[in-house]
Amino acid sequence: MKLSCRIFWTGTLAILAVGFTGGRIVADHLLAQRAPRTAAAWKETYRSPLELVRGVDAIVLATAADVQPGRVAMSENSEDSLAFELVELQVIRGLKGAKPGERITLERAKESQGGFFLDVDGGPFEIGQTYLLFLQRKEDGDPYFYQVNNQGRYRVANNRLVAAGPEDQVIAQLQHRTLKEALDMVRAGLRGQNPQVQ
Repeated sequence: MKLSCRIFWTGTLAILAVGFTGGRIVADHLLAQRAPRTAAAWKETYRSPLELVRGVDAIVLATAADVQPGRVAMSENSEDSLAFELVELQVIRGLKGAKPGERITLERAKESQGGFFLDVDGGPFEIGQTYLLFLQRKEDGDPYFYQVNNQGRYRVANNRLVAAGPEDQVIAQLQHRTLKEALDMVRAGLRGQNPQVQ
């Protein structure tokens, strides 16, 4: 009788151990599936400031005036979502594709939403802050603009440009320039000259 009782309890404990371990493996697998698994990469990148100036639809010196929630895009299987926000900008200087005094709207994705993680774009816009922006118009008649990549956004602080993202060959030529130097570079590029400041 003692032997069968021992076998019963040993078997019961073995089954519980296997069940616990199996449950833990399944739980870990399910949690891993909820982790971000899609990266949004930039559609365009540029090799030089001249290419950037020529390649965008709009270049503006603008102040962030308002930020509102935007659309929510769903994946085809509805498992992932990506929320957007709309940034209203008051144009101070329209160097290309916009006029001074005009209000334009930039659509940008919010960070870490529903399974997506995003390349750095400078984060949320600060209301009242001035930016030098390189923008593209959205397609299909959409009235909004989008930031081309991390090369396309510079905050103006103490009359100098502060880049939105990690330095590359384009950002290195604009980062820390005075606003006048940067605007001169843009104007030179629009005239077809190589916009480099020594």
